[in-house]
Amino acid sequence: MTLNTRERILDAFFALAEQHPARSRFTFTEIAKEAGLSRQAIYKRHFNSADEIIDYIRKELTSEFSPLYDSYDAALEPDPFIFFAQTVIPAIYKQHKRIRILYTAAIDPFWREFITSIYREWVAQNLQLNHQKLGIPPEMADTLLAQWLNSLIENWIIEEEPIPSQQFSEIFLNLVSSPLTSFAIYDSKVRSSNKIVIAKPIRRKPEK
Repeated sequence: MTLNTRERILDAFFALAEQHPARSRFTFTEIAKEAGLSRQAIYKRHFNSADEIIDYIRKELTSEFSPLYDSYDAALEPDPFIFFAQTVIPAIYKQHKRIRILYTAAIDPFWREFITSIYREWVAQNLQLNHQKLGIPPEMADTLLAQWLNSLIENWIIEEEPIPSQQFSEIFLNLVSSPLTSFAIYDSKVRSSNKIVIAKPIRRKPEK
């Protein structure tokens, strides 16, 4: 019963965030009304503040894939990007409806910073970036890659119907294994010989 009530609270919280994307806070009275519960059923019994709800949501969503970091074995899977594509991306897709709201609504203003720090932890643990070749400190290299991962995930997951995780995993591996110029088409019609046009990905209908 407790778990069911808490899930109703979270469903109501996300419903309000989706209905009012510009608002960053909701009262327990509003959440209780949306959930069909009494205010007392939320306050004290489950959460003492809106910040506690946000903290719980973060832990719940990242619990889907954070433990997967510890299960990575370089001896079994030498390419960490393949591991990320096969394990982390499906876990994110499993919660894509709620994660989409966190990206598109104001309910958690620091969601991007929080999730980027999770990706940065994975990068620092599993990748050795050649920061000297990049000409930047190692910490900056890790942060840049984590921000790039977050941007890529965000652009995928904010779609109303994001493409299935298996298909996106293939796109992800294609992107991380190829230079950006390989996706560019040189436009012979323009005067400048170095102007390029980035090829747009073909959008496929989501699987039912």
